[in-house]
Amino acid sequence: MTIRFVAPKRRPDYLGAIKTGLTAVADAAAQNPYTAPVRIVELIEALRGTKTATPENLAWSWWTQRITFAAAEFVISVRRNHLLDGDKGRATAAFLEAALPDEPTATFDRNALLHPSSHQAFADARQAVLGFTLDLTGLAVLPEGHGQAYYEQEFGRCLHRASAYVFSSNFDALKPLETLVAGPAALEMQKDMAWARHYDWITRKFRMEPVFSPEGDVKTPLCELYLRLRCYWHEELPQEKENEPPRFQAHVQDLHETAKDWLADMTDRYHMRLIAGGPGSGKSSFAKAFAAETIAAGTHRVLFVELQHMHLTRDLEADIGTYLKRRYSPSGSAGSPGFPENALDWIKHGSQPTLLIFDGLDEMRFIEPRADELTRSFIQNASRMLGRLNSDGTPVRALILGRNLAIQRGMEAAALPRNLLLNVAPIRELGREDLELRSADARHMEDRKTKVEVPDLEDLPKNLTGDQRKDYWARWCRSQDLHAPLPEGITHDDLKDLNVEPLLLHLFILSDYCGERWQEAAENRNRVYEDILRKIQKRNLKKPNASAVPAYTEGQFFLLMECLGLAAWRGGGRGSDEATFDKLREVHAAHKFRKERVPLPQDLDSVVLLTHARRTDGLDPGFEFIHKSFGEYLAGRGLISEAMRLHRRFTQDEDPVEEGRLAQDWARMIFDAKLTEEVVRFTRDEARLLLEKGQDLSETKASVEAVLNWVLLNGMPVHEIREPGSYRQLETRQRSAEAALFLVASTMVGALQDEARNNDAEPARTLQLNWRATGARDIIDRLQATYGGLNRLLFAGSNFSGANLIEANLFGADLSGANLSRAHLFGAHLSGAHLSGANLIEANLFGADLSGANLSEVNLSEVNLDQSTNLKRCTFAATRFRLVDLSVASDIDSEVVKSSFGVRAGFGLVHLPPGVSYPDHWHVADEAEEDSKDLQDAFRADYEIWLRQRRQSR
Repeated sequence: MTIRFVAPKRRPDYLGAIKTGLTAVADAAAQNPYTAPVRIVELIEALRGTKTATPENLAWSWWTQRITFAAAEFVISVRRNHLLDGDKGRATAAFLEAALPDEPTATFDRNALLHPSSHQAFADARQAVLGFTLDLTGLAVLPEGHGQAYYEQEFGRCLHRASAYVFSSNFDALKPLETLVAGPAALEMQKDMAWARHYDWITRKFRMEPVFSPEGDVKTPLCELYLRLRCYWHEELPQEKENEPPRFQAHVQDLHETAKDWLADMTDRYHMRLIAGGPGSGKSSFAKAFAAETIAAGTHRVLFVELQHMHLTRDLEADIGTYLKRRYSPSGSAGSPGFPENALDWIKHGSQPTLLIFDGLDEMRFIEPRADELTRSFIQNASRMLGRLNSDGTPVRALILGRNLAIQRGMEAAALPRNLLLNVAPIRELGREDLELRSADARHMEDRKTKVEVPDLEDLPKNLTGDQRKDYWARWCRSQDLHAPLPEGITHDDLKDLNVEPLLLHLFILSDYCGERWQEAAENRNRVYEDILRKIQKRNLKKPNASAVPAYTEGQFFLLMECLGLAAWRGGGRGSDEATFDKLREVHAAHKFRKERVPLPQDLDSVVLLTHARRTDGLDPGFEFIHKSFGEYLAGRGLISEAMRLHRRFTQDEDPVEEGRLAQDWARMIFDAKLTEEVVRFTRDEARLLLEKGQDLSETKASVEAVLNWVLLNGMPVHEIREPGSYRQLETRQRSAEAALFLVASTMVGALQDEARNNDAEPARTLQLNWRATGARDIIDRLQATYGGLNRLLFAGSNFSGANLIEANLFGADLSGANLSRAHLFGAHLSGAHLSGANLIEANLFGADLSGANLSEVNLSEVNLDQSTNLKRCTFAATRFRLVDLSVASDIDSEVVKSSFGVRAGFGLVHLPPGVSYPDHWHVADEAEEDSKDLQDAFRADYEIWLRQRRQSR
């Protein structure tokens, strides 16, 4: 069966639209071949909408769009090899006149769909390719290697790709033409269409979808702002001597070029590369950019898997198939993240090399509760799967992207060499310290001892080492048609928490703090997130009817956002399911809506519409934040918000709520959510921000303290919330809720202590905890079992006075402002601990390891030391010594003594090591037989005068 090509009688000016659009593609390609495909999509969109739909009209529409799309892709292909210095408008007009005759003699049949490179319908276009190439480039003759045969073959490839793309993007309209193809050929065509829809979905994410903006008014796609990331990796060097520690050579390179070289190297026996970086470092943006780049190059098929949507069991191939089939969309203009079948089966029997991209290793959700184990084993299972796929002869490679800890633990489980790990470099100017070998896992202390040979950064090209933030600002201004100088905050070191990663830099630019107020953002990054969400709330107020979103007040809005953030935290970070959100809505927000007599939103959709989040499908439909850091910020904000409500309920005049009920409600909210460093950081910043706004946290801290003491005595009442679970799950819920309560309490104490210190006021009271039920050591060990090294962040400002902490593991712990007076720290592991402002009066430090600890402004009066106390590399700044024998400490020298304050004569004399002199600024006390309050007050007064002068001089 054949069909003639007949143009619709009622149609727009197609030829004019094609000429204009194809010229725009050529103009864009001349500037940047990687941003030009966005013009192709715009061009195809412009060609839709025929007013008549006879089979002849449909065939003509398909034929026209196919040649147009192929020509647009061909222009980009030419640009990769040559500059487009010719008259692009004339070149386009001449090609279209030859390729699209008014009355084509060829007809449409099944071979036009399956074999376009040889079909008569495209003969005119193929013959015009040489002239088109010469006209575009302005060359008289094509160079050797890229001559006529090369470009005819390239145009054939573009035609083949265009067939599936045009058919899939116009699936419903062109479906009648599909009946021409039957049997095995139909299956191949359906596969091509599925790949084309997948490529369309990938390309749109990079070249079409607008980047985030709070008002939703920025239409700029990622491709116009994207910075080509740099990376560094470590190559193990041969041993020069027997039993010597491992040595590594650090390498720095463009991440795109590194990945491209690896794909091209067919001798590499490892079929994967791992890409690690912190939150907001640009991993996902790179994944989209490199996928789109590889698709455009045509060297590999690309299969892109978003791991946050995958439910992992023990069969990775089957899990991928389930994911792909669940996310398949056969029609629509947005492409498809999935496939009608498991595309891995197609890859096994194909001939083209394939690149698998797995993005978000640390964001997976699981059918069974063994999440940590399955995350660690993912890389090992992927390696085995790649081995099986490559044994069939078809090259298959994989990129796996995730945060540092998830990637490193997965590599450790799979016993993979370090050179497979590509670390995303910061976008600020690189320093030698950036290239050191370090582990995200605090257990790997041996990494600190490993020798790394770092290249001389001065010898490397500036694009590999220079500051990229200026380039980002230039791209932003160009995309928004702005003419503005570089704001100081974009590159200032005080804003390193906000301007050294692409995501946070983008958020900073969008906020009100990018200009003269940048120092406020430097003091607390929560200001930036709050500002952006407040902008979103105001946007919703302006157009509630158009957006179908109720006009919630700011307080109601932020409570609902906190519910999303807490649900995402419970769901692993980026998103969660609807059932979890519903529970948190009742626990965390319903009270305010009832009090203000406003209907509580009953469905997730109406809340997701409020902010920059989106619905997700799958076994457990729910939502996800576009940027994970929003969920982390809102979780931290929600913890402080719930603590404030706890205080109000505990102290209300009528019917105050008892500690046990408050603990029960707290456990219901936290459930099994595990703290992360990001949530801890946002929680601390939120407490500081409330203090800066004038909120008194001292009374709230006292109420949280009372509930925490009740929990220490009675345990966290997770059994009362009546949620099914095994004993192990109940244990996890208890520890999770307990840790979150510790965090909030210590966070408030820390904020109050900082405020007092900054205002030269009396130190804030430490966290008064009664350890009588279980003991401080048991609490630390219990949380260590759940959180590993993260428990070190939970005890700032705590009162461990007299506590038994013998051999306690407090490596890297934040004990700033803590009361450790008379604590038994014999043999305790305090290496790298942050003890600034802590009270260690009369503490027993025999055999304790404090190497690398921060002892700034610590009170070490009457502390018990011996030769086994390790004080190497400690920071002594304004540290207090009184009634201490430092002569037994081998790590005390003149510099330590000069930067500290002690007693050089009279009662309380500090004994110094031989050869170390007393500084003049040290205190001279009265002679006395025994200690007294007057002697202590005189020492403290002199210390505070010296400390004030020291701070002013700095």
